[in-house]
Amino acid sequence: MAKRFIFSLSLLMIALVATIAYHYYKPAPPLNDTIEYQYAADNLLKNNILYGGNPNQPVDFRLYSKRTLGYPVFLLFQQQNEHLVLMSSVLLYVLLFFLGLHILSLFIRKKAAFLSYILLFLLHIAFTVHTTFQMADLLVAAAVTSIVLVYYSPNTTTYQKVFYISLLWGLGLFLKPVFLPSLLLIPVILIYLKRVTAKWHYWLLVPLAVWTTGCAVNYSSSGVFEYSSISTINLGQYNAKLTVANMDGVDAASNFAHSEAFSIPRTLPQYVHYKQGVRKEAITAVQDNPLAYAKVHLAGMIKMVLDPGRFEIYTFFGMNDHKVSLTELLYSGDWDRVEEVMCKNKVVLFAFLALLFVGILRVVLVSFSLKRVKEIFFMLCITTYFVVITGPVGAARFMLPVGVLYLVLAAIGTQRILAFFQKRSKR
Repeated sequence: MAKRFIFSLSLLMIALVATIAYHYYKPAPPLNDTIEYQYAADNLLKNNILYGGNPNQPVDFRLYSKRTLGYPVFLLFQQQNEHLVLMSSVLLYVLLFFLGLHILSLFIRKKAAFLSYILLFLLHIAFTVHTTFQMADLLVAAAVTSIVLVYYSPNTTTYQKVFYISLLWGLGLFLKPVFLPSLLLIPVILIYLKRVTAKWHYWLLVPLAVWTTGCAVNYSSSGVFEYSSISTINLGQYNAKLTVANMDGVDAASNFAHSEAFSIPRTLPQYVHYKQGVRKEAITAVQDNPLAYAKVHLAGMIKMVLDPGRFEIYTFFGMNDHKVSLTELLYSGDWDRVEEVMCKNKVVLFAFLALLFVGILRVVLVSFSLKRVKEIFFMLCITTYFVVITGPVGAARFMLPVGVLYLVLAAIGTQRILAFFQKRSKR
């Protein structure tokens, strides 16, 4: 076991050193998300306000609540120092690896499963590359993976599980609004636990307290009581826009997203009008084309599961054209432009295709883990939630919160395949 531990850690360190060395040698341009998080942290520190934009430029009211408090606060604890943030991301990466290894050991202790997990983790480029992005994804992944570890831990009582899971659930919401729909489950879980344990587990209200606090902070900044504007933005810019792209092409989608309803709100009344207008336009676009939206949503889910990290790879090597959405090109069927975007560098393209094959292999391995569906049901539910909720966009970075869990499932599936062939050989 000690040799396996040292070997795993050595491979991780090699991958991290290579990634960080290249990052310092040729840093990629910062992502829009990174810039907004940095501004949010800076404005919190200097102006005591949560705003993800440049205060010296015209106000964009959406940016008052687009980024939640969690990651800007994390950046402040790192003194907004790029090197400290990078070191913290590296530690999170290593932590995630061993959290997954621990979860796997609760289900299976076969050498082949551990080797499968180690190899798949090292080939999960999206995780490695995200250590160089100043984004909340690794923290969210740590929170989600810890929730699953607590749930399956054999030495914890129901009270302890509820306590720790509630805190981690609240932390996840503090970091990302993707947890918002899950709040609807709280009353159901509360009533279920009351019937099973004859006690009210009030710690489950922690995520609701986080939501209320976040809404109150945004209200004090912008005058709007909402947790995050990203829900409205995504509804228009992804759900509806990708549906239009699938129906009428990229140009029509661009025209849709540049209509008057999508104009940047500069004042509170304009922002209220923006929310109403975007939601109306987006819902109309989806309702008018339900089959197209269903196709886009399903395709996005499949793409998310298979994607080895196209965005991360091309961004890391400075090859992403942020003016072009590959997802929109794919859904519109513009294959010539897809080829143009993907073939900018043959070596990177070959690496992507090789990793795509690994992504397909992961799906096959996970399918074999379903033989133990009763044991892994909670893990499957958590993974499915993120795949469904993040919907039509379908990119590896939206799969990161459950990326470790997915690899654990794949490792369990590996052992199932080996066990099957071993039985066949004994006949």
